[in-house]
Amino acid sequence: MPAGPWMDIFAVEKMLRRMVEGNQAAWAKRNKISLGYVNDVLNGRRLPGDKITQAMGLEKALLWRVPNK
Repeated sequence: MPAGPWMDIFAVEKMLRRMVEGNQAAWAKRNKISLGYVNDVLNGRRLPGDKITQAMGLEKALLWRVPNK
């Protein structure tokens, strides 16, 4: 499968929100992820790590850039 587009954290959170379909507990259980962790990500208290991104079918990558001077 070819690499898809880059997503910012807001797009990842939006995608996760669609995936849980209003039932965070069922999605968390199905993916063997704690409900608290899923809830923290959806409420912006934590960044999604490997467990969540893999369950979403995403690959986590970090980027750096040169700041404006």
